[in-house]
Amino acid sequence: MIKADIPSLKAKLTLVFWYTVLVEALLIPFSIHHYQNDTKDLEKYVLNRDFGRHVPRFITAVEYNLIYEQIDALKRQSARNLIQLNLGMVATSALVMFFVASKTLKPITDALKREKEFVSNISHELRTPIMSISMASEVALRQKKPDVLTYKNYLAQINDTAVSASTMIGKLLNMTRMEAGVIKLKKEAVSLTKLLEKIQKDYLTICDKRGLNLELLKPGNNVVVKADSNFLNELITIYLDNAVKYTQPKGSIKLILKEGKAPSIEIKDTGIGIPQDELQQINERFYRATNAKKFADGSGLGLAIGSWIAKNSNIHVNITSKLNEGTAVTLVFKQQIPTVTI
Repeated sequence: MIKADIPSLKAKLTLVFWYTVLVEALLIPFSIHHYQNDTKDLEKYVLNRDFGRHVPRFITAVEYNLIYEQIDALKRQSARNLIQLNLGMVATSALVMFFVASKTLKPITDALKREKEFVSNISHELRTPIMSISMASEVALRQKKPDVLTYKNYLAQINDTAVSASTMIGKLLNMTRMEAGVIKLKKEAVSLTKLLEKIQKDYLTICDKRGLNLELLKPGNNVVVKADSNFLNELITIYLDNAVKYTQPKGSIKLILKEGKAPSIEIKDTGIGIPQDELQQINERFYRATNAKKFADGSGLGLAIGSWIAKNSNIHVNITSKLNEGTAVTLVFKQQIPTVTI
């Protein structure tokens, strides 16, 4: 963190320096002009004070020296006052400019930080798939008597690894765009009833193949909320994907829609569950629960993306889980648009 902050501090100080130079460049001509006018007025003031409106044609050397000593002293005092004023204004402007520089540089430093994190994450997460591809291709090339089936098996392994790496990179790019504010949510009226019906239909085949029972429980009314339909669909499928992935055959998954002032969707499964001491960490990027790592493959990015979508959609997410019993994810919406009977 210290190393990352040093360039930022240098950039701030550089901006402050040039801001201050600009302020001083404007102040100096003004100060010189003010000093010249001020000294003229002081000289007139001293002469008028001592002699009135009519200055005598002849004055003694002593009087002359005394008068101009007073004028010089007043000039020096005026110069000191202007210098102090300038220094005060420079110090004040430097403090103000430091604050302005911090605000000006924040988007840049945030973008650089995200870029560094992205490069670091990519380099870290690509090591395993690259090593897997390298090993599979090396073993295939070393075969003394290769046949088509052997090559097909190795090519299938390489393809699966490449697809997994590509998916992970895509998720990382989306995550980076989301955090950078490039991706904006477009909120509109969305029927949760129809959305869940579509999602259930899409997942029935995969659930049948896995030996899972997927059930949708919904009220008689069409529950409508204001949200981005695409992102809401992605949010629900992220949690449903996990439910399908981490539920054993013959298990069940329920999609429960409730209406009211704060409508909600509950995704409840009878899967492997999440250890209680790890529940607070599951939304972190790349984090995977210890039992999840042993049960199925994954990137650890899905819940982090889901957390971002929920936060920016004003959807409260509550996750409860019991080890070896299952997990329940509840999405609570702020308000419901007046319902229509279906």
